[in-house]
Amino acid sequence: MPSVVSLLPTPNPNAYKFVLDTPLLQTGSRNYNSLEACGEDLIGTSLFAVTGVTNVFYLNDFLTVSAKKDADWSEIAEAVKTVLKTYVPPAEAPAPAAGRKTSTEFAGGPFDELSDEDKLALVEKILDDDVRPALAGDGGGILVRGIREHEVGIFYQGACGSCPSAAAGTLMAIQRMLQDQIDPRIKVVTAP
Repeated sequence: MPSVVSLLPTPNPNAYKFVLDTPLLQTGSRNYNSLEACGEDLIGTSLFAVTGVTNVFYLNDFLTVSAKKDADWSEIAEAVKTVLKTYVPPAEAPAPAAGRKTSTEFAGGPFDELSDEDKLALVEKILDDDVRPALAGDGGGILVRGIREHEVGIFYQGACGSCPSAAAGTLMAIQRMLQDQIDPRIKVVTAP
């Protein structure tokens, strides 16, 4: 049963990161912007029952909650602790399917000549290595929604989802990184 070891502010003034002593998930992440989106997820549904909660995001060993400006953070913190007392982690997910290439396994041709799968794998590898750890440090995450020619659509999760700096500064930093490491024509845009 996970428990909170620290509560940290994030760059988003309306979000806090709850660092846990045990992982909630072995792989993947969960990101909910509404009660309806939670389905049967106990963590999400329980936290959306607290007045003012606007987003629940978790992966590995942290949980980030975003809320309206006037939210009662002591009530949210208590709800997180209560949910974690009854949480039973799911069985470990199977390993990713074999055959997915790493960035060092690409033929080295121009980005245009890669298959859509290889383009996505290359972008994901760079995000995994250079971007996601930093975003996770601030209680957030990022998903690639798609790649069309040289345009990469991303979706921010957790504290990053409503953070003012994510829309401009972080987006441009990710774009520069992908331009430097893959192709100078890449453009990064937010996608729903």
